[in-house]
Amino acid sequence: MPRRKRWQLPDRPPAPVADDSTGRVLAEIAHAVLNASEARDAYQFALDRACPAVGAALGAVFLLEGAAEVMRPVAAHNWPDRWRRWLGEMRVRVGFGPAGEAAAERRLIEVGDVFADPALEDWQDVARELGFHDIVSVPLAGPAGLAGAASFY
Repeated sequence: MPRRKRWQLPDRPPAPVADDSTGRVLAEIAHAVLNASEARDAYQFALDRACPAVGAALGAVFLLEGAAEVMRPVAAHNWPDRWRRWLGEMRVRVGFGPAGEAAAERRLIEVGDVFADPALEDWQDVARELGFHDIVSVPLAGPAGLAGAASFY
């Protein structure tokens, strides 16, 4: 099976942005993380701010369940109500799917077209119904090591 595209730094710096919206979003997320009474609130706030900033229609944050190699969703952005139950019951095995692969390999995973990747056959019906084509998954890690992954659809 072919490997997914590895994200790399651009050869040249990006063009300057007209406003400081990225810096503002990062500052707001940092403030929320430092001041949230519950980690879940910080994840939800960060996801709700990051999805529009990166142009994602949907998003989810998955955290490891104890010592298991399984992640569960703890925050979701813009998922339709009828999908929330499915999302709440979903478990992602580390190493499987974009989020699981991001967590296992501790690197950004970019899927440019869900429909072009036979390994993502399980995601194709979901993508068709929800109207997305690509997925970007980012590992979440801290001083204690791997915490989970965030995915943007």
